[in-house]
Amino acid sequence: MTTICIGCGCTDDRACSGGCSLMRTDPVRRVGVCSNCFRDAVRWDAGDRRISENAHARRIARCRSCLAPIVWFRTISGFIIPINAGSVDSQDTQHDAKRHIAHFATCPNRDMHRRAR
Repeated sequence: MTTICIGCGCTDDRACSGGCSLMRTDPVRRVGVCSNCFRDAVRWDAGDRRISENAHARRIARCRSCLAPIVWFRTISGFIIPINAGSVDSQDTQHDAKRHIAHFATCPNRDMHRRAR
């Protein structure tokens, strides 16, 4: 499963520009601190595992076709899927099928993203 940096929002799948590595991790909550966020290591060591608002904002991407805000999540089965950003709380670290709305369900251009079977 993907681990999210509490300082900048980088993940195992999407590192900081220039590269980074996770220095500290909490495998249960799936959060950590990367090598570029040394200031957040102090807060981590004090027990604060909250993802910063800046980190959450960095996780938000845009759909290539409709430009809607999305957040990428890895599902339990290992697939990486786009989720509508409005259904994601800043502290969410894993996909929750009951709360998160898959962008494929709402994208007006979803057919152009489907693979041929």
